[in-house]
Amino acid sequence: GFVNFGIVEGQTSKKYLNTEPIMSDQLSLVVHPKHPLLRKRHVSILDLTREPFILREEGSGTRQKIEEFLKSHGLSSRDLRLSLVLGSTESIKSAVETGAGIAMISKWAVKKQVEDGRVKIVRLKEGGIHRTLSMIFSKKTHLTHADKEFILYAKNYSYDHLT
Repeated sequence: GFVNFGIVEGQTSKKYLNTEPIMSDQLSLVVHPKHPLLRKRHVSILDLTREPFILREEGSGTRQKIEEFLKSHGLSSRDLRLSLVLGSTESIKSAVETGAGIAMISKWAVKKQVEDGRVKIVRLKEGGIHRTLSMIFSKKTHLTHADKEFILYAKNYSYDHLT
């Protein structure tokens, strides 16, 4: 009840919340601009198990998606060489920029760092991890006019030009 709405990955099972999908997202492999994986012609999910990997904390939706992806390829997070477990995307981006490891992060979250050349995206031959970002708000909350306008704007915004 402290905020009127939020943006989350996926759906929620809470019956007291409305969930409205607003955009698709992809978790992509992100590395330091001088990382040796950039020299490989094909990078596979098995290559991830040989590199220091930075992962979100347990309970994170991002981590859950990464673990599902690993499981679908016969792996688990225990197969990764975890260098860090961090609680925010910002801290993970900073760690990748310093060369502390590789990570899977939202393509939207690293857009600026990629444009600036501070990190690079490496395409996995198995593809990226696709997910949906949704707006959530309580069914009981009385949304302000500004809240409703923002939600409508977010739902109707064309995200295609950002890729």
